[in-house]
Amino acid sequence: MKPESIGWYGRLGRAAAFLALSLAVLSALRIAFFLAYRPGALALRELLPALGVGLRFDLKWLAVGLVPAWICLLASRAAPRLWRAACWLALAAFAAMVALDLVNFGFYGFYGTPISAIIFGFVQDDTAAIVKTIWKDWPVGLYLLVLALLAALPFAASGLFPASRRPEPSRLSFALQALGGTLLLALAIRGSLGVFPLNHLAFSVSPVAFVNETVPNGAAALHEAYKNHKILDIRGGEAETLRSMGFGSESEALEALRAVRPSVPPAASAPAVQPHVIVALMESMGRDLFESHRPGINDTLGELAAQLPGAVVFKNGVSIGIGTFNSLEGLLFDTPETPITQSRFGRKTFPFSRVLAYKKAGYRTVFLTAGPESWRQIDVNFPLQGFDEIIGASELKRRYPQAESLTWGIGDAWMFKAAEERIAEADQKGEKLFLFMLSATNHGPHRVPDGVHVNPVESAALPSFITDTRTELRTAVLRTYQYACSELGRFVARVRGRTGGRPALIAATGDHNVRLRYNAAGVENRAQNGVPLLFWLPQEMRGLERRADTSRWTGHRDLFPTLDSLALGIRPELKDGRDLFGGDRFDLVESYDGFGKKGFAIGAWGAAAMQGGDRVDCYRWKAGRLERALPCPAEIEKMGRAARAEEALSDLAVRRGILGGAAGR
Repeated sequence: MKPESIGWYGRLGRAAAFLALSLAVLSALRIAFFLAYRPGALALRELLPALGVGLRFDLKWLAVGLVPAWICLLASRAAPRLWRAACWLALAAFAAMVALDLVNFGFYGFYGTPISAIIFGFVQDDTAAIVKTIWKDWPVGLYLLVLALLAALPFAASGLFPASRRPEPSRLSFALQALGGTLLLALAIRGSLGVFPLNHLAFSVSPVAFVNETVPNGAAALHEAYKNHKILDIRGGEAETLRSMGFGSESEALEALRAVRPSVPPAASAPAVQPHVIVALMESMGRDLFESHRPGINDTLGELAAQLPGAVVFKNGVSIGIGTFNSLEGLLFDTPETPITQSRFGRKTFPFSRVLAYKKAGYRTVFLTAGPESWRQIDVNFPLQGFDEIIGASELKRRYPQAESLTWGIGDAWMFKAAEERIAEADQKGEKLFLFMLSATNHGPHRVPDGVHVNPVESAALPSFITDTRTELRTAVLRTYQYACSELGRFVARVRGRTGGRPALIAATGDHNVRLRYNAAGVENRAQNGVPLLFWLPQEMRGLERRADTSRWTGHRDLFPTLDSLALGIRPELKDGRDLFGGDRFDLVESYDGFGKKGFAIGAWGAAAMQGGDRVDCYRWKAGRLERALPCPAEIEKMGRAARAEEALSDLAVRRGILGGAAGR
């Protein structure tokens, strides 16, 4: 049938029918995926939330592919012959969607995960050998047949839509239809009317990890895999960073480090009754707001203030990264390379994971967050790194349906409530619990959840180096900062006040600072890297606080060496951070991110910003501020060389752990 004889409304009707039928086929593929891979007897009703959100992802990515077809369809109003071009372009877009869904289907069958960065090994490894393996081991012919049938189905069925007998639209009517259709297409591509476009955060619809894995279609999964692949593309061999930081060998780096850290004090013996070990990584709990607490005027700490007299507080702390995930992976894996769990290396267990020591010691290991379980594929990748349980916003929302849903999950109060319940359960079962928590509320857009009342705050009371003039934002930040700190304080009070059960060793810190504007000249790292480190020791360890110098510079790299020593009796390695209660006088803490291209180190001696190779910018203290030291003093140069060695050796350990057969299982 000639395009002219179909008419504009006939072509429009066929296009709408094609879109509806295409979405139906893609939903059918999602159901087939669920039925093929569901664990055990997981009921089909568990798929319902994934079907709804998955349909939005199908519409989003199909709409992206249909943009050229839509342009040709509009142009066919004046040039009907372009209708055929629109049909072929639409068929190509849908066929690509089906093909990616089928690739995702096969990929999951082999790797047990939706398309991930591992797929780029197809071009990074022996491509010819991979093609031969696929051709030999996979039913390629069957996949191609299914692709052809499914791709043709909406195309053929929509062709049955009758030609229109309605008169052609006027220019004004056509213009309005074109504008309305274009706006709808743009909305479909955005996928959301909310603050953010439809993205990977929406993958989290269920506490069941597999259900969340059914949400992304092949196109969405490939998009996330590409982002992760580009984020971390480790080049060179094991010693690449060692060489790039100016060291010819591992022994040379060790020699540079021993020049300022001859030895590491031995760890104390593990306590007779090993405590629960609880870590709270608090979203944006920076040092500047922590120190801005003024009761009755600018209450930044809320209920946490009442718990500080019983804590050991290190205020001069620096985060290992300046982003949440950078700091999270830096803490758990001591890795300068990030994000490694999202990269093509993420589907193997890292021998350098800090969690494994607790698992080996018989702890039940739990990762708990107020954010989505599927954020950065935590629910899929973190169990490989030693976590027995992953609990996030979907599960918490199921437990506490009254919790208000926020942009980044639910309120921190519910996370801490679940933590208390999990500790009580561990006490009842006689378990040793390692519990790592990641809060979410103190994050833009800043909003106090659940109608919770907060105490007065005053944005004018913030330190002068915060130059942000957005008064409403400053106030909102202070309110959510106080809310999160209050919930942490209440949690600490209840855990420490409980009777019976195993003692608890609690640590808390911020992942980084709040995203405000700062004086660029303030190199003291009170901006992005300044965070406090807090420890609450159990009664059995009282007295150790006298060995802690709380005025020293500390950081994230000291957190696990301290906990490992106190709870497990494990001595830090030379390249590690310090046991802050073990009498280690080594005066250097390092961040892998900050005001140097390769991070920086800081101590009472000054600071060294690593710029790559053997280049180090030196800073000395003057009146409480850091100023550039030219030429570099010998002492600071020596500390900077040690810092380069420390980072290079940590990177070496990571590369050794992931480059050995890291392409998959």
